[in-house]
Amino acid sequence: MKPTDGLKTSSRTIDIESIHSNITPEILEITIDKLKIVLLENEGT
Repeated sequence: MKPTDGLKTSSRTIDIESIHSNITPEILEITIDKLKIVLLENEGT
């Protein structure tokens, strides 16, 4: 049996009208303990 037997594939396309960038530099201040908490809460997600 081939890996693709019984599987249906499809492709879809979309038209891109414009691209917007939000790359304005910003400075974020945070304490080390808060940073550690945020990193630990989001580890592995």
